[in-house]
Amino acid sequence: MNDIPVFDPDTLSHAPVGDLLDLLIEHGDRVPRILFDACVARGEDMVAALAEFYARLDAPDADDERDVWWMGLHALFLLGAIPGEAAGRLLIDALRRADREDNLLLDWVAGDTAWLFANKPPVIIDQARELVQDRNASWFVRCEVVDPVVAAGLAAGPAGLDAALDWLADLVTDTSDDLDFRLLAANNLLDFPRQRHRALLDAMAAEQEAGSSFGVVFGSDDVAHSFADAKDAPGWARRGEPWTFYDEAEILARQERWREEEDARAPSVADRHDGLYDFPEPYVREQPKPGRNDPCPCGSGMKYKKCCLPADEAREALARQLY
Repeated sequence: MNDIPVFDPDTLSHAPVGDLLDLLIEHGDRVPRILFDACVARGEDMVAALAEFYARLDAPDADDERDVWWMGLHALFLLGAIPGEAAGRLLIDALRRADREDNLLLDWVAGDTAWLFANKPPVIIDQARELVQDRNASWFVRCEVVDPVVAAGLAAGPAGLDAALDWLADLVTDTSDDLDFRLLAANNLLDFPRQRHRALLDAMAAEQEAGSSFGVVFGSDDVAHSFADAKDAPGWARRGEPWTFYDEAEILARQERWREEEDARAPSVADRHDGLYDFPEPYVREQPKPGRNDPCPCGSGMKYKKCCLPADEAREALARQLY
């Protein structure tokens, strides 16, 4: 069943910005590309409206009972698609907010941050750099914002890229920083192999293989493979633009996935009982674990280690603790 809303382009182009936000909230993960593009076209007016949206959420007397979770994701995508400094500043604030309040939003834009900052001026890339270096932020958001800084260096040319990679290598070398951040951030150095960073990556791989609380994010074989290829291969380039979230095929695939998950969670008649004999069973992986350099099974186009590996390992660790 196609339940994607249909809009008249002329009506959207003349609608007040507030009405467009209401439509985003109303239609959640079924917002079509035509509505998203109409919001992007409002530029600075839309940025101001999104700032007001966040302010309303923070108001002590906030009484908006609508489900606005998807609006938080739309806001990140919109602030990424709208160029300029104002959108960039609010995007940084929104990422910090998601880091404090809702890491699930960060999961949805994981791997996309280079695209979200691609049209932002240098002053915003400087703010992204500050976020990467902010140890009060989580390792997750810090790692995600490494990509825009490296991507800006790449866009600036060979000297700019080398400067960004050396900046990152200095952060990764600092053993006083969070180990999880260092391991995940170092993956960017594997995507841009430089001989001057080889010793650092070899040492980090050996450290993980000797035993790391986070698991093996990359090993000696990964380092050897990266330098054997000797090619720059950023994950965000393989992943592609995130705005496909609003394409009809993506929306329909999501709706089908939600339905399948709901069906899988629904208990059968035989499973319904009083629960007196429910005992947790040992954790068992449902499917074979992909290799770190295999394509991620989520279909992002990225390597598993650069996409779902950290979240999968965290879930497995929690499951083992529970069971």
